[in-house]
Amino acid sequence: MPQLNPENQFVHSMDGVQRILAAYNLTPTRYKQTTSGIENLTLQVWCGKTTYVLRVYRQNKKSDTAISRELDFMTELKRGGLPVPTIIPSADGRLFVVVHTWDQTWQCVLMEFMPGHHPTTYTRGLLTEMAANQAKIHLIGQSYTKKHGLPCKRHLHNAADLDAAPQPGTNGLSDAYCAFLERARTFEVTLQAQLPYGLGHFDYAANNLLLDDSKHITAVLDFDDMQCMPLIVCLGFTLWNVFVSASNPQTRLAHYLRVYESVRPLSKAEKNSLAKTMLFRHYLVRSLGFRFGSVSSAAFAKIIAQEQRLQKLTFEVPASPTPPYKG
Repeated sequence: MPQLNPENQFVHSMDGVQRILAAYNLTPTRYKQTTSGIENLTLQVWCGKTTYVLRVYRQNKKSDTAISRELDFMTELKRGGLPVPTIIPSADGRLFVVVHTWDQTWQCVLMEFMPGHHPTTYTRGLLTEMAANQAKIHLIGQSYTKKHGLPCKRHLHNAADLDAAPQPGTNGLSDAYCAFLERARTFEVTLQAQLPYGLGHFDYAANNLLLDDSKHITAVLDFDDMQCMPLIVCLGFTLWNVFVSASNPQTRLAHYLRVYESVRPLSKAEKNSLAKTMLFRHYLVRSLGFRFGSVSSAAFAKIIAQEQRLQKLTFEVPASPTPPYKG
């Protein structure tokens, strides 16, 4: 999978991996790069008979404080019974290490290797487990945020750098392509102050889940996009993935929400904000995808059709009718 800002990524080699794992008193015997993730480098590393996962954050991606928060929240989720990888501490007890190699500094995290395979479809059974787990993550995220007094971001704007996207005029897209990019650039969502907020995953989708042979979730991976925002945004991002992947999205979405609300009920204000967050996700992900190459006319037509359906989608709860006057 292509990576964002490749010039800021760790160029892996056995020598470099050895230098990092020296902080853990581990000696790697072999390693391989995983195919998932566009933000950071992730390696599967073997040290004798034990397998680990090593993440090396790209340059200028996150502050040390943000990484510490991410790992601390993962540990909290693990305590809460969520299937999250255990963070392996360094030899001197740190949850992540800063390693200097070739005049550069790299933030590195070592985690347990979680067995399983990524799901290829959103089955009803998978959606049931996903929804219950996501609601639990959000409840823990609310409690964690309150305990630590974290600030909440309440504005969504497409921050993707679209300058690197294919230029208009390719594959016959031209004006329609330009118009889509402009809608993506200018679409904004301001979220109401009364919306419940907390830490969430914000990329809770099939590519960040692992299943066992019986199709049950064995791991929730990659909290790199974790944020403190209204939780309806994290839920909306997940529902967008379901929406664009399912042949009968309305049925799938309704099922997901029923299960989710059995754990964490949604307020009327949250339901009224949900469709906007899904449309924002559509603009963000599709715009980001354009950075990696041109898009065919057929694929672009599908993106536009999905956009139009999202613009009409609603979860809004009608206002209560005014009771009749009884004079």
